[in-house]
Amino acid sequence: MKYIASYSHDPADNLAYEEYLLENIVNDEPLLFFYINKPSVIIGKHQNAYEQVNFDYLFNQNITLVRRMSGGGAVYHDYGNLNYSFILPSKEKMLNFKELTKPIIEALKKMGAYNIVLSGRNDLEIDGLKVSGTAMYQKGEHILLHGTLLYNSELSKLNDILKVKANKIESKGVKSVRARVTNICGYLKKEYQNLSTEDFMVSLLKLMPDIKSNKKEFAIWELLKINEIKAKYYTNTQWIYGMSPNWTYKNSKKYSFGEVEIAIKTEKSIVKYFKIYGDYFAKKDIEELEKRFIDLPYDKNIFNLKIEKMNLDDYLPNLTKKEFLELCFEN
Repeated sequence: MKYIASYSHDPADNLAYEEYLLENIVNDEPLLFFYINKPSVIIGKHQNAYEQVNFDYLFNQNITLVRRMSGGGAVYHDYGNLNYSFILPSKEKMLNFKELTKPIIEALKKMGAYNIVLSGRNDLEIDGLKVSGTAMYQKGEHILLHGTLLYNSELSKLNDILKVKANKIESKGVKSVRARVTNICGYLKKEYQNLSTEDFMVSLLKLMPDIKSNKKEFAIWELLKINEIKAKYYTNTQWIYGMSPNWTYKNSKKYSFGEVEIAIKTEKSIVKYFKIYGDYFAKKDIEELEKRFIDLPYDKNIFNLKIEKMNLDDYLPNLTKKEFLELCFEN
């Protein structure tokens, strides 16, 4: 496996690099991409930015907000957090978090984090405290798994910047975001406890099997393409913030695979906007599902006919058609 390390600390740059590598570089061999972002909040593709982030704090602290391509929840990045991405040439391991995070887990165990495990859907934990969140998405035949590693992050900012719904806190049985996260550095052997995040990355790489350096120099035409991706998505305010019209109907519920929120705006009983928010992971683009309901009468029987022959699992894994209709209608 080859790896590439980014020299940029701009999250918009690094997500654009990620997207470019996924689309153009990976072929027969997996690729590992490392980057460190400046203070920033990265929200999942399907999340409602206005319900995830404390915007007063975000703007006052000059923290960057970016929306990524993968699902999952909002995360805070800073210079004490190392981000990694596995870019794979085959979609066969889609949503197989256990297998794909194994190289990271094994390397961290060698560094002294003996109790690190994959917990729940996609978190890495030590002694019940979260040290990493991961997310995944598919593009054509390729998949990308990216994750955070809280090496020595400023955790005190988590409660101030991220809004966490009561049902998510209750499901974890804790009182705050800060209470259930911790940094990795304190669990490592002494020689690994006081490194810079860059040196932590180097140490991690040395303990991962079959890793080969790839000091890739991007050509001018490649950088232009990366800048196009950055402008289209990661610095595009419409992509980042999304639309938040005055919804006619909203409903949300927490499931084993994540939270799902339905938001619908109607005009004269006709659906004009249909949005599905949440921290779930979808196999297919959720916009394909959303578009199916635009310009339909807001009627339960019609919605039922629309999804009758549809494989809903491609968009909302493990959600039944009955549960979907219950989300869309009060009765």
